[in-house]
Amino acid sequence: MNISVKSICIEITKMFGNLKFAVFIILIFASALCLGTFQESYHGTDYANRFVYKSNGFFILQFLMFLSILTATIQRLPPRKNLYGFYTLHLGLLTLFIGSFITFYKGIDGSMTLLPGVPNKEVILGSDVLRIQETQSGKSAELLLPFTPKEIPIDQNWEPFKVKRYLPFAKKNLRWTSYKHNENSTSSTQYLLVNDQFEETLTFSLRQSGDFTSSAQLGPLSVHYLPKGIFQCFKEFPQDDLFVWDIELEKCYGTSNKQLIRSKNGQNEFLTFSKNSKKIQFFPSYSPLPVILNKDGQVINTLKDLPYRVFNKKLFTSSPHLLYFGTSIAFFDKNLEEWVAQDFSENTSKLNSIDLPWMGFRTSLLKHTESEYPENYPEGVIPTQDNNAIIEGNFRAIEMEVTSAGKTQNFIVYLDQPVELEVAGVSYRIHLKKLTKELNFELKLTEFKMEKDPGTENPASYESFVSLRSPSDSISAHIFMNNPLKYSELTFYQASYFPTDSGQYGSVLSVNYDPGRAIKYVGAILLVFGSIWHFYFLRRKKTAHSTKAT
Repeated sequence: MNISVKSICIEITKMFGNLKFAVFIILIFASALCLGTFQESYHGTDYANRFVYKSNGFFILQFLMFLSILTATIQRLPPRKNLYGFYTLHLGLLTLFIGSFITFYKGIDGSMTLLPGVPNKEVILGSDVLRIQETQSGKSAELLLPFTPKEIPIDQNWEPFKVKRYLPFAKKNLRWTSYKHNENSTSSTQYLLVNDQFEETLTFSLRQSGDFTSSAQLGPLSVHYLPKGIFQCFKEFPQDDLFVWDIELEKCYGTSNKQLIRSKNGQNEFLTFSKNSKKIQFFPSYSPLPVILNKDGQVINTLKDLPYRVFNKKLFTSSPHLLYFGTSIAFFDKNLEEWVAQDFSENTSKLNSIDLPWMGFRTSLLKHTESEYPENYPEGVIPTQDNNAIIEGNFRAIEMEVTSAGKTQNFIVYLDQPVELEVAGVSYRIHLKKLTKELNFELKLTEFKMEKDPGTENPASYESFVSLRSPSDSISAHIFMNNPLKYSELTFYQASYFPTDSGQYGSVLSVNYDPGRAIKYVGAILLVFGSIWHFYFLRRKKTAHSTKAT
């Protein structure tokens, strides 16, 4: 039995220590590196890591290289003096592999985002995690998602939820979904806005829980999508700058026919109209909702439960505003000094296109429906990178389903866009986010400096001034290119920056912990020393043979 095992080990050693096998593995490894470089250039670093550098296949390939080097060394035992350089060289390679293995499994390669003046102690890692939390009780469950480059099905049940599929790289496709019989339907419309240099498809919906909103900002142009009944108000009261809209009856009340009474209290203007022998008052400059006034004419409260809203047309005249009402539009033309209200059906000669008074723009009606609503549905793709930015496939999503009262409904959760649901009286928060590691100290950005190239907005350099606080330390640090912060075995490098809502800049630091670094340094030294020793010995041997032959 021992002889059989020994012979098997000898054959395995011969196979893995064979020079042809070593050359084959090196060629495959080099090809994998070329593939990884190509993927990183065209599809981004994250995709390259998932597809090549941190994949199981690449790990197996490295293990086979390690095995080839190890068996080649074992085959040349017991040690011989003329192979000391060879042993040192191979020992260096093996040491490098061991150090890299330790770094891969025990190291940290992440990032930290710092907002001005806000302490942070979380390092963002590369993997994704799904978290489901009961908001009342605080109970939660987490699922670490596979580190994969492509869409993958997941069959994980957490009553009342089920995780169906995970898409690490996805794009959003628009689809129209029919309302269910128990849903309150509302209108949704798609338009085309175009001029000679610009073209944009606009999709709006009044569905409150949908993916699409009822407004958009396109440079200086503000676009609003309103209930189609309000368009009739523009037709009935073209000269009125104020009118009241009844949400339930879809009816207008204007000031020109005395349905609304305008009054003033000092500089403040109020509207009053009677409904069912009850006076309802509005303070247009304060709120579109009905208000309660005290005896001095001051607003005490707003009445959200009443179905009346005041519409102040003056708010849409100082800058370009385009109002869509399903199959109709309205806008204020400053050249004419009047409001223009048109229906798309009135322009059949122009293929449902209406000219707008701004920069040669025109708009067309593409689709209008009250039986369907638009939603974004993620499709797994290979990401595309341009100028170091992902331009397609930059969404990360997970598809789930929820079962309640015998009914099953699918929904999508996108990265860092939590979904809140209530099921059987229990509120849940579902969050797809990056895996994080909490440090035992915190960093705070105290100042961010950026120098720009003369005459341009291109950053020439940028640097972060941070304060670090831990249970035992309180220090200040200056982080910039080639000047990282090293603390508690971690190294913080200046990586990037971003503008904040306050007009300041935030900083992004890359965070690295390399527990195998010292071992890799030793391996590199052995590799260089062994290479010099080995090839010097071969050269000296060849020189000696040449001299002897002469």
